[in-house]
Amino acid sequence: MQDDTDNNSTMSLESQAAQIVDFMRNAWKLPVPELIISVTGGANAFKIPLPRIHQAFQQGLVKAAMTTSAWIFTSGTHVGVTKEIGNAFDKCRYRDSKVASTIPLIGIVNWYTTTDNKQLTQDSNDISQDPNSSSISDLVTIFNRPIKNRVCLYRLRKPLEKEKPETYPLDHNHTHFLMLQDEFGDDDIKWKNESGATYRANLILNLRAKIEEESRKITNQGQ
Repeated sequence: MQDDTDNNSTMSLESQAAQIVDFMRNAWKLPVPELIISVTGGANAFKIPLPRIHQAFQQGLVKAAMTTSAWIFTSGTHVGVTKEIGNAFDKCRYRDSKVASTIPLIGIVNWYTTTDNKQLTQDSNDISQDPNSSSISDLVTIFNRPIKNRVCLYRLRKPLEKEKPETYPLDHNHTHFLMLQDEFGDDDIKWKNESGATYRANLILNLRAKIEEESRKITNQGQ
């Protein structure tokens, strides 16, 4: 059995996930998927030694997504296996941009572990600094404004090969991003001392799992 705190926490995550998926469908206008693909992996280098296996991996994933109108969820960073997924779809778009561009490649990212995240800060007049004060309908309204009023320029800055950074850049080959805040805010010392997690990006994994679970409900219901 779980105590009341755990139950309340779980319900809170489910509610947040349902609202986020609702936003994805109403603001992003994503089609109903037949399949949800979740790709997870560390930020370490991901290498497939044989070119033919590497090609088969990329082609197999893209083909599976294209034939099932899939939504693909990743960690959204330009490193490791997530970078490989982005590269696979970039090659596919080059060959068949009409079909490949319809496949949602969605990065679910921890805001605080995104390199140079301040480049993406929304105008404070648009969205309250309190993440709980903006409803999904408000966010949809903001998202539907003319593109010139909501574009942010993000310059990709890759970490050095020998560097072990605490933040990672977004992968530019993804079509959408969900940037989530964890409970510790800007306080790096607090999350390291209290969370018990090895990497700060891991602090949003529970919510990511719920978002994927809610997305699968759409698939099962076909609506």
